[in-house]
Order: sequence, then structure tokens, then C-alpha cells
Amino acid sequence: MRVFKDVLMLFAALASGIGATSIAHAEAITVEGVYAARADLPPDIELVLVDRFQGDLGQDLEFALTDVLGGVIIRGEPYFDLITPNVLQTAEVTVDGNDGTVTTRPLMPDAELRGSMHSEVIEREMEPRYERECIRRDEDEKCVDWREIEIECRELGSGRTKPTFEV
Repeated sequence: MRVFKDVLMLFAALASGIGATSIAHAEAITVEGVYAARADLPPDIELVLVDRFQGDLGQDLEFALTDVLGGVIIRGEPYFDLITPNVLQTAEVTVDGNDGTVTTRPLMPDAELRGSMHSEVIEREMEPRYERECIRRDEDEKCVDWREIEIECRELGSGRTKPTFEV
């Protein structure tokens, strides 16, 4: 903290020496980037194959991942191109060679997402509940004889999900 205060004092002294009418000029450059400084840069992943996700909640996870990845916009353009296995089966890329030749090859994704999402409901037996049931009524339809019936009770706990996926 002391060093910071000393730097501020030095800056204030220099600024007062420049004078009120002087204008400071400096070169400026704009630095733009997708990754933070000192970041381990990931491989270039642009084309992503989103495979079918298995399980009772697999389709929900698949849609959520597709929405998130499809929503990544950098400089006004989608960052990822998302494809399905059906598209991959028939897709080809045309490559222009340095010698003027044109070849086609199968499209290869940079990454593939697949996995599963399963839900689990936790069920637990509880003490039974007892209710009275009318078994005989009089001529005025009033109950004159009852029996006690046992009602089985179960508690359904909040379910949990188990997602798994591979990249």
C-alpha cells in the first residue's frame, strides 16, 4: 500500500509541474482477444458434434448444452458450429490443393459431446395412516357403523440427477 501511495504522490508532483494548459499525449493501441491473459489456450474447437444423450433426462441435457454452446457469440458471430450425427454421415468438405486440385473428404468435428442424464426418485415407506369408513347407514343416510382402514403411505423425496458426458 505504501508503494502505491508513493507512486500517486510522484504522479501528482509531475502533473503539477506540467502546468494546467499542457496536454499529455501518448500512443494507444487496442488489444482484443478471446482468451484471458496468461490462459492456457484450448485447442481451436469450432465444429462440435452433439450426439444423442441417453437417459430419461438426456434430451433435456442435450437441448441445454446446444442452447448454451449455440449462444456463444464472439464479435457478432456464433463461435461454435453445432452438427448432429445425421449431418455428419453425409457431410463432405471440399479442399483446394496448392497444385490446383480439388478433393473432397468427410467432415471431421473438432469435438464431440455425448453422454447421459438419469433421474432418480427417492421413495421411503412411512407409518400408515388410518381413516374411518362408513359401512352401514340408517334410513336418514347417517352413518351408524364404521370400520377403520389402513392406508399405506410413502414419501417421495426430491429426485436427483446424474449427468455424465464426454468431450
